[in-house]
Amino acid sequence: MKNYGLLLAALFVLSACCGKQQQEAQRVENVILMIGDGMGVAHVSQLIIENELKPVAMERAEAVGLVRTFSANNRVTDSAAGGTAIATGTKTINGRIGRDAQGNDIYSILHYAQEAGYPTGLVVTVDLFDATPGAFYAHVHRRQSRDTIALQLLSSGIDVAMGGGREYLDERADGRVLTDEFREKGYRVALNGGYRGRATSGGARPRRNALLHPRPRRLPAPGDIEGIGDTLGKPQGTRQPRIFPDGRGF
Repeated sequence: MKNYGLLLAALFVLSACCGKQQQEAQRVENVILMIGDGMGVAHVSQLIIENELKPVAMERAEAVGLVRTFSANNRVTDSAAGGTAIATGTKTINGRIGRDAQGNDIYSILHYAQEAGYPTGLVVTVDLFDATPGAFYAHVHRRQSRDTIALQLLSSGIDVAMGGGREYLDERADGRVLTDEFREKGYRVALNGGYRGRATSGGARPRRNALLHPRPRRLPAPGDIEGIGDTLGKPQGTRQPRIFPDGRGF
């Protein structure tokens, strides 16, 4: 994640809530942070050039900002330090996730959204326990500590998690089967495109969702991963599925 501009997409979304006049006109319900791995200013410029200089969605934002993601100990960042900078606003050393340069735990925007009562989620095309998504919920000294990161996802309270890395849940040295533990916490777990989990009573809190697949050997399009298909857009009967069933902002 060697770049200066990974926060661009988020700022384009968040810009909708900037400015008193616009806040009065429309209250923002949802915030989506989109991270293009390795996407810096040069890549955005190339996109505009390839689009024959026609306006792209990014250029239509009312406010644009940049974030410098170089790490606390190196001008060249890695995904752990870069992801932590984006998620928490604090620089750390390369290889460290969710901890500052002194080793103290620091908390992400996802954590503070949860404290404010918002549902939260992570949707990735890599392992859920990779450095970039891990920066939003985990606190480890070494990004390679994926078994530990997986345990921290289990305890994170996140509402939706979609991505790869199932081996860190079910093929563990400690013998734990975390997919079963996710179900015990009330998650609906999809391992091959179909949800499995205990039914909830009519007045129960909507079940959380976890869509887990083995680690991809490449970064595939959603339709390329066996069992996923058009996961977010596929109707189930006559009802359109919702990631956050109760309709709250996220």
